[in-house]
Amino acid sequence: MQYEISLVICTYNRCRYLPDAFASILAQSLPATAFELLVVDNNSTDDTAAITQQFIAANPSLNARYCFEAKKGLSNARNRGIAEASAPVVAYVDDDAILSPGHLQALLNFFKQHPTAAGAGGKVIPKYEDGKEPAWMSKYLNGFIGKVDHGNDIKLFSPDMKYPVGCNMAYRKSILLQAGGFNEKLEFRSDDKFIFHQVKKISQQVFYVPDAWLYHHIDAHRLQLENFKTLFLKTGNEEKKR
Repeated sequence: MQYEISLVICTYNRCRYLPDAFASILAQSLPATAFELLVVDNNSTDDTAAITQQFIAANPSLNARYCFEAKKGLSNARNRGIAEASAPVVAYVDDDAILSPGHLQALLNFFKQHPTAAGAGGKVIPKYEDGKEPAWMSKYLNGFIGKVDHGNDIKLFSPDMKYPVGCNMAYRKSILLQAGGFNEKLEFRSDDKFIFHQVKKISQQVFYVPDAWLYHHIDAHRLQLENFKTLFLKTGNEEKKR
């Protein structure tokens, strides 16, 4: 069957988040016949496989597949998503994301209405463990928690907007293949930045689509100073590999 959009979730040892993500996918307003779900298990050692396969078995009307990618690394998992996707548009969300009910419909509407668009990135709203954003949070840290909010209008990504974050990004499969896929030398972060700049060499048509929004879990550990230090160092190291 030819689907209109392939939704890819790449995951590694984070099975506790999957039930919420799956529930939000079941609640999509886009008919299940229009999309497929690909869960790429990046060599997890927890219950990811069992939870995913139980979900697929319990929801036979959903076009869902489980894929095991033994080669560790987010870029490897995302490239596996490209290879497995059968739709012309490949959308990526994180395993700890909760999609708004209209998320996939908004993406599909956008790509239909903008036939020359190469890619899109949606709004990402942090879902803090205690329900409150820390008083010290600033726009300079948004990238490290994946927060994205550029307003409520569709617009081209400009330099001050940076790029679609990996938690909520979508590209035409043909463009991803033409761009050479994700950089498998990157082991931790920055593959979303890398693919954006590779795509921009082919097409400038990458848009911010606010109606394709979702929540992104931010647990207490991610807000600790030591975690931010780790993120800063790892991100700087990955930049060298771009």
